[in-house]
Amino acid sequence: MEAPTPVSALVHSSTLVTAGIYLLVRYSRYWENNDVIREILITLSFSTLVMARFVAIGENDVKKVVALSTLRQLGLIMFALGNGMLEVGFFHLITHAYYKALIFIVVGYLLHNAGGNQDLKGVFLSSNTPMLYILLCCSSIALTGMPFLSGFYSKDLLVDIIVKISYYKVLGVIFTFILTLIYTTRVVFNLINNYRKFFSSSIKKSSR
Repeated sequence: MEAPTPVSALVHSSTLVTAGIYLLVRYSRYWENNDVIREILITLSFSTLVMARFVAIGENDVKKVVALSTLRQLGLIMFALGNGMLEVGFFHLITHAYYKALIFIVVGYLLHNAGGNQDLKGVFLSSNTPMLYILLCCSSIALTGMPFLSGFYSKDLLVDIIVKISYYKVLGVIFTFILTLIYTTRVVFNLINNYRKFFSSSIKKSSR
């Protein structure tokens, strides 16, 4: 769905895409004691986690990378719900809304300045506002679960509880965290590299 950047940030980070998860949490008393439903949630959510990460690693469209990162976070929340961690899942839902809204706003602004160019290797060349790059880097790092940022606290709780349930599950979750780090690093690296090229070209033009 297409919408102005502030509306898109609200809809895709904390309302439309998370409505189903909120309903699952709200009416958890109807399914949380059903092992079959919980196993289905765990299987589907882990499949979503892995699929979204592998696709995001090879994707060059900035908007698709952001959308896939949202899909990955929703899969992680569903994985928490399937393992009976309703409070942790809801907590991650809230922290995700903050940094993902910031990512949507900054990326939307950069895409607008780039004239609609969504290619990862060129979308950032049209803007010369350093603060935008700092904000996008910080929110992207929060996405990976860097310590002392919002994404860290919910993911740390998730791993801390899952390790008491199953070592296989915690290894699977850590594996998906590594994949997230790979595609996020790829985005940030291209961001910094493109800004460096833009800054260098601006200096050359001004020196003539």
